[in-house]
Amino acid sequence: MYMRDTLELLDLAADAVAMLDPLALSHDDLALGAIGLQRHLDRVKALHARLVTAADDAGVWRTGRARSMADWLAEQTKTSYGEAASRVKLGATLDQSPELADAVDRGEVSAATAEALHDAITNPPANA
Repeated sequence: MYMRDTLELLDLAADAVAMLDPLALSHDDLALGAIGLQRHLDRVKALHARLVTAADDAGVWRTGRARSMADWLAEQTKTSYGEAASRVKLGATLDQSPELADAVDRGEVSAATAEALHDAITNPPANA
């Protein structure tokens, strides 16, 4: 399966969720959706961060005027530099800790929590 096919599958899944009318959902479905979507958002954010790390390692951002991966990502995705830098930081954290990456994939740790551990993971204190 190629990246384009995979992204089309994600579009289909997002379209399916978008077709639901939140006002018509039961209490249980609203709770399931609120929690379930957050788990998927965290997982997709972690997957995105890993791809960003691979793209950074491959130097994809060096093809234009960008000064860094975060700069390139912000420009290409029309997001803030802070959000792009956050994704680069999360990718570096997950790259350094496969155990943490697995925990995010399993929904045991949020992407935000994983990113918050960046300094401890990428620059651990001496004797840690």
